[in-house]
Amino acid sequence: MSSVIYNPITSISFRIGDDIDTCYNKLMDDGYDYIEGDIRWTCGGKFCAIGIKNFSRFNGPPITNIIGTISKVREPNEITQDGCRYKMIIDNEMNGDINRGSCQAYLYLYYTTDYCNKSPIKDLIYATYKHKKSSNQEVVQNSERSEKKFDLDLCAGLSENYGYIYIIRL
Repeated sequence: MSSVIYNPITSISFRIGDDIDTCYNKLMDDGYDYIEGDIRWTCGGKFCAIGIKNFSRFNGPPITNIIGTISKVREPNEITQDGCRYKMIIDNEMNGDINRGSCQAYLYLYYTTDYCNKSPIKDLIYATYKHKKSSNQEVVQNSERSEKKFDLDLCAGLSENYGYIYIIRL
């Protein structure tokens, strides 16, 4: 009998710090594996890294989707989109604004463990480009509440670069 490797992401967070290594270390101290890259690269000010935890019997159901909201106002901790309930991704200080203290717009990421016709996520990759992405790979999308639509650009017009979080599914 063959075994199937099933190791989806079950927890996600981020850390903001004075340098990227500080962010990585804070995430690792809290039991997260970090996603390589400063997702606030073009915002100026502090750095920010995303951390994930993969399945263990202690940390909950698989995450099936992630969406983002760029807004001029604070957003709620939970939103509903396409019949799925999404919870705001927060840091260790209960902050959900990834751009906290650096940019004009608020930037929030939300996750769901609802099925939503999507298979569980097993990994995330952050990448920046000089031009809008042109691959057929899945990236985090803007929520219906966001000022922007379609692919979530984490640089959000703050520079000439474009930043995306790629979703890798099981």
